[in-house]
Amino acid sequence: MAAVGGAEPAMSQKWGKGWSLLVVALALALLGGCAKPDWIERTLVTADVTGTWSGSSNKGASYQFELVQSGPGVKGMENRRGGGMGATGGAGMLFWSGPVEGTVSGDVFRFRVTSIGSVASGELRVNGDEMSGEMSDAFGVSNITLRRVGAPPSSTPPKP
Repeated sequence: MAAVGGAEPAMSQKWGKGWSLLVVALALALLGGCAKPDWIERTLVTADVTGTWSGSSNKGASYQFELVQSGPGVKGMENRRGGGMGATGGAGMLFWSGPVEGTVSGDVFRFRVTSIGSVASGELRVNGDEMSGEMSDAFGVSNITLRRVGAPPSSTPPKP
């Protein structure tokens, strides 16, 4: 069947535009996937945080975490004394104890205190029997350093 004007478009002209759009869509899909960490990086667990960890912050608080790790998931308890005296910190009589949940990805332990009304969370880099990083709570951001001082008494998370 002849096209209007007596000429039929060449097959390459008909399909050329469609193929171009397909190639562009494929390239965008592939490049979009490169912007995100791959599934191996997101799920790789190279650190074990199971145990009892003690340490302090730059605001004068002392911490003890009792943690049990299962795969990338972590549960346990946080006990804190001091550090509730505002921006300058201090060893005040503030005492806090509450449940903690978190994950380990690579050598980074991310956690949050799960008590009702708590806003405490943190991100610590694990290096063997030491971990350090930042923790934020109602008093601001603190730098904390913890050292593993022992294994937990059992493989189940401590009860509040």
